[in-house]
Amino acid sequence: MKLTRLQADCALAFAGIIWGFAFVAQKDAMGHIGPFTFVAIRFLISALFVLPFVWHEKSAAGFASAFRKRGNRDKILILCGVFSFGVIAQQYALNFVPVTNTAFLTGLYVVMVPFIGRALYGDKLSIPILIAGLISVCGVWFLSGGTAVDLKIGDALVLLCAASFAIHVTVMGRLAGLLRAPFSPSSPV
Repeated sequence: MKLTRLQADCALAFAGIIWGFAFVAQKDAMGHIGPFTFVAIRFLISALFVLPFVWHEKSAAGFASAFRKRGNRDKILILCGVFSFGVIAQQYALNFVPVTNTAFLTGLYVVMVPFIGRALYGDKLSIPILIAGLISVCGVWFLSGGTAVDLKIGDALVLLCAASFAIHVTVMGRLAGLLRAPFSPSSPV
């Protein structure tokens, strides 16, 4: 299914709205349950939504055979661990950091992805990417009150979260091609 430019823009705006409201819900949830319980429930709901796609992919030989290879399986499991750490760090940080800071700092993972790609795979960095990285660092500096020493434990946890998300996106991008995932080339979707 191909989306028009307007449909794609609306879908991105809707995703951004959901993403933004999620931080408020996460912060409110911390008043009632702990970070591990929240993340467990969040992952359970996500798993239920993804289950039909897993069922569909179960028949795709490419994913199954690639996952059975020990090196690939180990990379995927490590990647899941890194991502899980990031989600838990983010949730725990909401005890110490305002929602706005958490959302901004988490969003830095987008800027970190090219740098992680450079570190892990030797990807090239363009001038616009370097400028975006510099602007983002300035944003963190202003967010922390204008001094780097004012970064608090919650801020550090959210930055670790962003780094783990960036690692997840970078490595998953490589693994998805290797595993022919999320959908095999023969998939009708």
